[in-house]
Amino acid sequence: NGKMRQILVDWLITVYFDLGLTESTLFCTINLINRFISKQPITKEEFQLLGISSLMIATKLEEIRIPSVSLFVALTDFAFSKEQIFDMEQRILSVVNFDVSIPNEFNLYEMMSLKFMFNDKEYSAGLYYLMMFLLDENSMNFSPKSICEGVCLLVGSLSGNQGSKEYFAFGKINSKEAAEIILSFENNNFSKDNLSCQKVINGILEKGFSKEAN
Repeated sequence: NGKMRQILVDWLITVYFDLGLTESTLFCTINLINRFISKQPITKEEFQLLGISSLMIATKLEEIRIPSVSLFVALTDFAFSKEQIFDMEQRILSVVNFDVSIPNEFNLYEMMSLKFMFNDKEYSAGLYYLMMFLLDENSMNFSPKSICEGVCLLVGSLSGNQGSKEYFAFGKINSKEAAEIILSFENNNFSKDNLSCQKVINGILEKGFSKEAN
């Protein structure tokens, strides 16, 4: 259910920050999870196994230095063995038909932020919205492209970025709906007491995101 998914994604965001993984790895991981659970039921007991196995696949695609399988086992507090992780890896690849290299939200956001010439503040704000929306199960109802367009529309509207505002003045119904849901989710979850929210904010500040850095 949505709560289980949110707990899993929240944990994966923590792992992403703690291990210093790339943003593409995080978004690729969530993309694999979403595609898997939209096609195949999974038990509560296997949910973390799905998450760590998806992360292992994503690191093989996106990271220069790939963490060891032993580290992935340790990250689950030894709840799963290497064999279980490898078996789940095969299940995931089978369900997604080995189609693991499709553009994810972060890849598209990188291109769109350049298109609209976001400054560093706008870029970081968009990345914050993008990461927060990973926690919302409603994100599964939109394509990565619509989510990124929604984020850019939201950032443009809040910052007054004229290029973004003019681009989205023509149609883009799904993008506008995505922007409204993203803002609603953020408004309902933004709080100094919300650990997930503060985790994302602090992580972005610590990494010092900027267009130049990425």
